[in-house]
Amino acid sequence: MLAKVTETISIEDLKYKWDKVSRFSSRPDPERFPIYPKDFVFDEDKSVKWNREERDRANEAVRIEKERLRKVHSDLEEEATDISLKYIMQEAHMNEKQASLLWSYVFEEYHSYMNDVFSNLDELIELHNEIVNAATTEEK
Repeated sequence: MLAKVTETISIEDLKYKWDKVSRFSSRPDPERFPIYPKDFVFDEDKSVKWNREERDRANEAVRIEKERLRKVHSDLEEEATDISLKYIMQEAHMNEKQASLLWSYVFEEYHSYMNDVFSNLDELIELHNEIVNAATTEEK
């Protein structure tokens, strides 16, 4: 359940959040977290067992960092989705379920190029508002 929208959200806010998501790399820095091959030798003077354990420790650190980065990316994506839903709810006067349906459709259709998502989202919100206004005007 989303928190109630208290401040005005602009399309620029959405663009900023989604740009953050797209620029975030889920890949660990290879200089800080190198992946070592199975036969890598850290120290020729140490035993094969020691080298294997050292490699396993280093590669486990890479795995843990990958998990951490995936979680951060997932959190950024969730935050961007939440602000997108709030924007739709604000602009189209929809409830969360309706906003979620509209967002899912627009994102699924146009996410390969995010600018298309934003322009099509605004067009569909505008169309929705025109339909609602036409229906309201006709009822009077």
